[in-house]
Amino acid sequence: VSLTGEVTARCMDSIMSYGERLSAYIICEALIQRGVDARFTDSRSLIIANGSYGAGLVDFEGTNRNIREHFLGNGQVNIITGFIASAPNGETITLGRGGSDYTASIIGAAMEVSEIEIWTDVDGVMSADPRKVKEAFPIESLSYEEAMEMSHFGAKVIYPPTMLPAMERGIPIRIMNTLNPGFKGTLIGRRNGDEMFEIKGISSIDRIAVLLIQGSGMVGVTGISKRIFTALAQVDVNVVLISQASSEHSVCIAVMPEDSAKAAKSLDYEFRFEIQMGLVNEVSVQESLSIITVVGSQMKNTPGSAGKLFGALGANRINIVAIAQGSSELNISAVIESRDLERALRVIHNSYFGKGMREIDIYLAGTGLIGGELLRQIEDQAAHIFSELSLKLRLRGIINSRFMMFSEQGLEADDRKIMAGKKAEEIGRAHV
Repeated sequence: VSLTGEVTARCMDSIMSYGERLSAYIICEALIQRGVDARFTDSRSLIIANGSYGAGLVDFEGTNRNIREHFLGNGQVNIITGFIASAPNGETITLGRGGSDYTASIIGAAMEVSEIEIWTDVDGVMSADPRKVKEAFPIESLSYEEAMEMSHFGAKVIYPPTMLPAMERGIPIRIMNTLNPGFKGTLIGRRNGDEMFEIKGISSIDRIAVLLIQGSGMVGVTGISKRIFTALAQVDVNVVLISQASSEHSVCIAVMPEDSAKAAKSLDYEFRFEIQMGLVNEVSVQESLSIITVVGSQMKNTPGSAGKLFGALGANRINIVAIAQGSSELNISAVIESRDLERALRVIHNSYFGKGMREIDIYLAGTGLIGGELLRQIEDQAAHIFSELSLKLRLRGIINSRFMMFSEQGLEADDRKIMAGKKAEEIGRAHV
């Protein structure tokens, strides 16, 4: 790299392989020192991949044959590198994002094991992002299709390629927590298991942009969609979500923000003659948006399930920019403004997994006698308000003449005591 002054994709794959090769070798040697009959195995001797560097496509016929031959009569504990494979010319090629989990699935499927375990740092697939929704909980079981939908719309615990080899063989995948090994985690398989709720979970994509293509010249004209997607494919833009009005007057397309400018430019060029004639408007781009998706196979059997999503957003004055529903009825997606994302996730989660609870955020100016009494009353009545009115009061901010304190998750009693009893400079040090 130093000599050439550049990094090619082939060179980058070679460099990135060393993390797996070194860590697997170190772990293997550590196990051998502890008396385990362990064996270091380089996955490049097993997995063959074609395609472009950075996103290898597995040749399953040759790969499965190599794996079965390797394990025939092999009774050792094999410590195998993930993420890397061999290109047909023998050079190193990586398997893309989530490639280590993908490797486990490839090997497990080839050996037709009873279960594949993926160990991560959370207790399984969560009902929502726990960083944004404090009440999120681990989902006990998911179908392969539900897990696919969750992973596509932001749930990063498992990636779609990981599921494909296991899905083909009907092998369940269990997501486990390295930091909590006693917890049973989430089981992904052909069956859902017991359905306690209408949906399985809520996922989101934090940052997207929406392109709007509209005009009278699109109504009833064949080939419009083909032209749109061809123009986007030519500039290598991935489409995250599509929403089209039944009148065919407009099409909304969600893309990643970094692709919005080149996507709009390509579409404007594709429809340049229609734009000149006033039949199609110039493509408009709306930034600072997010996608929220509710996922679950039970939605198609539960009347009013979609209404809960839109009702929860409407009741909390969260505007919807666009909506989309897959024909499988496994998911419903809504595009909203990014500033509303965390609040939207909480209210939707409460709508499906709580009791239709609504949240009210409180910001208190003044912490003297009256402000302190108000806080005491809120604390004393919180349980009653929650059970009788399905309202959750969340104190998000306090301010007085000297300083202020804010919290996305809500201020606790200890924070209030600090506010009342300590000097401003002490609080500043405690919450810097």
